[in-house]
Amino acid sequence: MKVYNRKIIILQSHSNLRTSKREKEKVKITKTFLALLILLMVASAFSWKAANCASYDVNGDGEVNILDIIQWSNAFGTASGDPGFDAAADVNEDAVIDVFDAVAISLHYGEVLI
Repeated sequence: MKVYNRKIIILQSHSNLRTSKREKEKVKITKTFLALLILLMVASAFSWKAANCASYDVNGDGEVNILDIIQWSNAFGTASGDPGFDAAADVNEDAVIDVFDAVAISLHYGEVLI
């Protein structure tokens, strides 16, 4: 009977370990999403209409918005010459699609080409 109880305890503790790993993954994803959301909110607080937003308008629709961030994210991590490199997403023109491009786009979030 004692051996059986120990097995139950071992299985329960193993189950708790798996649950905690899943919870950590959920928390990590949630924190990443919240960080991006906060970045966009801060950027939108400082948004204004500008005639020179064209270089930050990645998709060319006349407005710096979430669609530009999505297009940037599709090319994130690529460099000039790599498959998937998008020159329009390289707003700081350093031949690498990195977080610095995202920050530049976010700082101009909400601008409209007039």
